[in-house]
Parts: sequence; structure tokens; C-alpha cells
Amino acid sequence: MHYFYGFKGGLDDSLDQYTRELLRQRFQLIGVDLGLKNTKQTKADIDYSLNFKFNNFKRVAGDTVVKDASENYYRFDMGIGKTFQKIHSAHLDFNYQREDFQSTNDSVLNYFPILPNYQFRNKVAFLRLGVNVDVINKDVKLYPEIEASYKLIGDYLIPFAGFTGSTQPNTLKAIAAVNPFIGTLDSITSTENLEAYAGVKGSYGNNIVYNARLSYSQKTNLPFYIPDGDAPTHYSVLYYYEAKIIGFHAEVGYKQSERFNLLLSGETSSWDLDFNDEPLGIAKSKLTLSANYNIQNKIVFSADLFGQSGAYTIVPGDSLPSQRKGFMDVNFSTTYNYKENISFWFSLLNIAGVKERQWYNYPYYGFQAMAGVMLKF
Repeated sequence: MHYFYGFKGGLDDSLDQYTRELLRQRFQLIGVDLGLKNTKQTKADIDYSLNFKFNNFKRVAGDTVVKDASENYYRFDMGIGKTFQKIHSAHLDFNYQREDFQSTNDSVLNYFPILPNYQFRNKVAFLRLGVNVDVINKDVKLYPEIEASYKLIGDYLIPFAGFTGSTQPNTLKAIAAVNPFIGTLDSITSTENLEAYAGVKGSYGNNIVYNARLSYSQKTNLPFYIPDGDAPTHYSVLYYYEAKIIGFHAEVGYKQSERFNLLLSGETSSWDLDFNDEPLGIAKSKLTLSANYNIQNKIVFSADLFGQSGAYTIVPGDSLPSQRKGFMDVNFSTTYNYKENISFWFSLLNIAGVKERQWYNYPYYGFQAMAGVMLKF
């Protein structure tokens, strides 16, 4: 359940006509996920995998201005590969996706990607060459798929590079996961992504791993999020026609047997948009630090620190975008495994007391403390 507010600090006395029932919106998700794959090497050196996924996702809002929306999403994946002489392999990956969307305008999107590819892998080198054939309704698009890596200094230094292209549907479920305050959606669309990347990765012993990646991507029909100015403020989806993005991602992890794990990751991006536009509703930089400490699988402590730069938005009444404040947050949790089938847990969320949020006039959840019991059967 989420509520439409769109006002500084929530509702006040001057807005009593907006009751909680009117502002309330409910989300329902029913899903099925079934899979099958080989876990051991077959006599013919053939690997296979099958997976089926279905979900029914629905949003019902109390505000009649916001039209109800629902979708039935189907996805079927099949992959098969044959290995030759232990270092060569041929693969065929097939995927079928269908989305039936119902709202003010009903629409159907069928998506068939087929990816035949060849792979070479020995002790020091990896190479993958293929072509991604995307069929979206009646449109056919071809994207080359290239990836290569080489162990320059054993596992310590492995440079890699590649190019990939694909088209993905912007499902109602995906849109609402990014911004649950979306108002009426007229139809569903798809986003095309072309990306070239290069970087280095590696590990030192059994304790330290790292990965650094620089990419250049071109995305068309990319969803941005802007408040539509109504009261209460709903957000609208603006599908931007073309965005060129330079991105950098880096992460380093430390592991001490099964007792202590630490992962630090960060990413930043530079956007090239027309007319000095900004990526509305999308943070350009993010930082995450996660750590957990395990005491004999009996007590597990976890802590997460994450932050992001302020996303841009267009405030109702303004014609130019403005940047929201960035924020940093800290969460902590602990789990006590009393027995094999009974655990107790305790969590502290938003320890930093962050008030700002990524979305204009929607405050962040305040400090929270939660506890519970987990039963396993």
C-alpha cells in the first residue's frame, strides 16, 4: 500500500477533502516461477535450462483521477549449449515475453529475443561472439553481442571488454518498482539499449575481489519521472527519445572465511541530453557499503550504508529542472538462530533520520525499529 501525498510534510488542515481512503493505492502481485536445468555434466557435454515465469500485477487507487491498471506478464526462457574439445561451445538462448496491459488504453506487447552465440574458454582467455535477434511485435532488430576477457596476471588482473544491445519492455511492475507514485499510465512501451564497456577485475587470494567498469550507452525511449502538478501530486512517465550516458561502476569486496563479509560499491554517470535536459527522477551517483558478521551461524549482524546524489525534477509551476537534495542512510539488523527452524530478528532502519526523498514532496520513511520471528518448515 502507498499513499499519494505530494505535499511538504504530508497532509494538513487545508487539505481535509483528501481523505486517506481517497489517497490510498493498493498493489497486488501474484506470481509463478518454475525452472529446470542440468546440474551435472552430461555424457554428450550438452547443458540445458528451461524457465517459466508469470505474474499478475495490479494497481487500484482510491482517487478516480488515477485509473486502475493491471498486467499479465508471461516469460519463457530456454537455453541449450554444446561443448567441443572442452574449450569451444555453441549456445542458443531463446526467450519469449508477453505483456497484456489493461488501463485507459489496453495494449499487448510480444517480445522474442533469440541469441545464438559461440564461446571460447581456456585457462587464461574467454571470448563470446553472437547476435541478438529481437522481434518486438512485428519489428525485427539485430544487435551484435561481443565479450572478451584475458587473465593478464593470473586471477589478480583480468581486463575485459564487450558490446551488447537489447530491447526491454517497460512493464507496469518495473515502473511502479522505481516510482510507486505513478498516476495514470496510457500504454506500455519498450526501451532500446546499446552499450559498449571495458574494465578490469580480479581477486587476491580468497579474501579480496574487485571490479571496475567504464561504459558508454545509448538508450532510446527511456522512462523519466515528473510530477504532473495535480493535487495531490501524481507522477507521470516521460519516455525520453534518446539519452547518451557515460557510466562508471567500481566495487571491492573482502571476505574472511564465512565469518566476515564486506562489499563497497559505487557508480556515477554523465548524461548527454538535448537542450540541457536532465534525467528526471534518476540519481546520477550512488554509493553502498554492506557488511555482515557471522558468529558460528548462530548470530548474524548486518549493516548497510547507502547514499545517492539528488535526482532532478521539475517542480509544478517551474519550466526548468531543479535538483533534489542527496541523502545518506544507515540500516542495521541482527538475526539469532535459536534452532534450525526458529530464528529471531531485529532491525533498525533509517538510523540517520533522513527526511528528504528521491521524489518531490514525498518524505522518506522516518526512523523505524522492527522485530520478528521466522519459522522454517
